[in-house]
Amino acid sequence: MSPYQYVTVTDKHSEQELHRWGPFNKKDLAVLMRPINHTVNWLTQRIDMIALSEEDAEAFAQKARIFAIEAHGGQQYGDKPYAFHLDDVAGILHDFGYGPLMRALGYTHDVGEDTGKTPQEIEASLSLYVAQGVAILSDEPGENRRERKIKTYTKMATVEGALLAALIAKLADRYGNIRHSLTNGNKKQLKMYAKEQPAFAAAVFREGVAEDLQEAITMALEEAEIVLA
Repeated sequence: MSPYQYVTVTDKHSEQELHRWGPFNKKDLAVLMRPINHTVNWLTQRIDMIALSEEDAEAFAQKARIFAIEAHGGQQYGDKPYAFHLDDVAGILHDFGYGPLMRALGYTHDVGEDTGKTPQEIEASLSLYVAQGVAILSDEPGENRRERKIKTYTKMATVEGALLAALIAKLADRYGNIRHSLTNGNKKQLKMYAKEQPAFAAAVFREGVAEDLQEAITMALEEAEIVLA
């Protein structure tokens, strides 16, 4: 199991507890104002208490980027520094209209499973919300990729409320990986993503949540089918 339980913020939480979850900004919460639950509606009513200015929100995203790049150290993404992948995922989120908090999740999506950073370290350096998101995005332990993904997708299928933001970051990550594999003609990776797609979609695709990113993934995999034919 992941180190964090997926806390649902309610109106019983104190202002101090909410600040541990922050920072939120109006643009990012608006992204999540889909038919989710009482949590997001209530947070939006209290947004003035925890909202950041656009400048401060952008500074937070850049702080997350620096944290992630330092955590990944000398790791590579293929033949490129790992920062290439982190910037790609954050860039996809930006291109699809998401704000700085979402990009912070994009930058940090792999720090849990790939760098050994603990949830406590992530919370102390960034926020509880990012730590919760990273816990969702991190693969569960297993003897092989198939076992890890079964456990991870089972976890992701339970996510709701404001933490659906983590699934949007996962969509951007998957789209970036498929797009990179297409660019490089990596048929092995493309076959893997195509094989995993039914289970991935069942766990991560949600009606009314980032449907444009879902469609981008579907179209990229259709292109992959042509490459693999």
